[in-house]
Amino acid sequence: MVSGAIFLGGCAQISPSGGPPAAYGIEAFSQALTMAGATVLKGDGFVADPLAGQGVNLCVDGQQVAVYSFATSADRLQGQARIDPTDPWHIGNSQVEWFGNPRFWARDLIIVRYNGPDPDVVTRIKATLGAPFVVGAQNSVGFQGQVFSC
Repeated sequence: MVSGAIFLGGCAQISPSGGPPAAYGIEAFSQALTMAGATVLKGDGFVADPLAGQGVNLCVDGQQVAVYSFATSADRLQGQARIDPTDPWHIGNSQVEWFGNPRFWARDLIIVRYNGPDPDVVTRIKATLGAPFVVGAQNSVGFQGQVFSC
């Protein structure tokens, strides 16, 4: 007689209530950055146009990181589709004057944008969200005279 057992394991995010996993939003992103060693403070909100959603600034290791929060993943996907992947200075029919080098990441309910020059902040965001889906070339203004600190 042969007996055996098979164990199938995996990882899943479990919500505190035991229900379905919570969607990844600003709080989960902040916690993941903190676990990656960053100091994170929640800043003021901002008008998220032309991307839509709700805008919240985070101060990550002293650098301003913009987070666009959406009610649903479908809303986030619609916002993400508005960003021209070859020219992030165009969002939908709007032209945006970003300073620095805009990089965009996305997951579940959020789109994250960081324009600053700090490679440690970029590394921490990549550690939590993976590679950015858009990386713009540094514009002609570049970083000179721009303040990305918070």
